[in-house]
Amino acid sequence: MIKYTKKLIERSLIKAFENMTFRSWNKKRYYWSWLKKIKALRQIKGVTQEQMYNDTGIQVARIEQGKRDISFTTLKKIAGYFGKSLGYFD
Repeated sequence: MIKYTKKLIERSLIKAFENMTFRSWNKKRYYWSWLKKIKALRQIKGVTQEQMYNDTGIQVARIEQGKRDISFTTLKKIAGYFGKSLGYFD
């Protein structure tokens, strides 16, 4: 049996999803739950869409409305901005 380390699994996931958008991944229910979580995090922390854009360069308004797909790197950047792990979005 092969033992998988957390780091090895994370690297594999990054390679698999790096350039893939979640909408094209055909997991819309996850996609929409992520949108809700992003908006809720932003509101709880008291961060406006404009502040988040200035801090990260991510147009969160378009993401929250579902007008823009989320890449893995964008989701990772948002999670880091709020001090959350990617597991939070599961």
